[in-house]
Amino acid sequence: MAGRKKKQTLPAHAPAWSLNFLLTLSATGNVTAACRAADVSRAMVYEHKDKYPEFAAAWDGSLEDALDKLEGKLWQMGAGGNTRAIELVLKARRPIFREGNNSVNVQVNNIMSPEEERQHSEAMMNEVDLITARMIEHKMIPEDDEKEPD
Repeated sequence: MAGRKKKQTLPAHAPAWSLNFLLTLSATGNVTAACRAADVSRAMVYEHKDKYPEFAAAWDGSLEDALDKLEGKLWQMGAGGNTRAIELVLKARRPIFREGNNSVNVQVNNIMSPEEERQHSEAMMNEVDLITARMIEHKMIPEDDEKEPD
């Protein structure tokens, strides 16, 4: 079947934790959350990544999967009329919409009035806060005072 991604497989010598780590990384895009799910340290996974090219490639694939999911959600938001999501998708997919192209930026920014933009930004920040709180609640990310450095 064209277009379908291959199921993630690892070499027979891969450590037992690696699949759980990679699946969680694919689901969250967050190394700390993936380490917690696999019950391994960040140092260990980075050492393993540096030592084994197959694991590094699988890591990159997991991050791509996570980004695909995020992009899909953003796409759905844009299709639902969220103008900020539309702007972000266009900037990611169409170079003409990226920063520095003033004529296009003016057109994109004129989609909403300043008051609508303020309300939209406030609503987006509230949504980000809610998602962050849920991720903390489910131990997917640490609370601010527990954050580990990347």
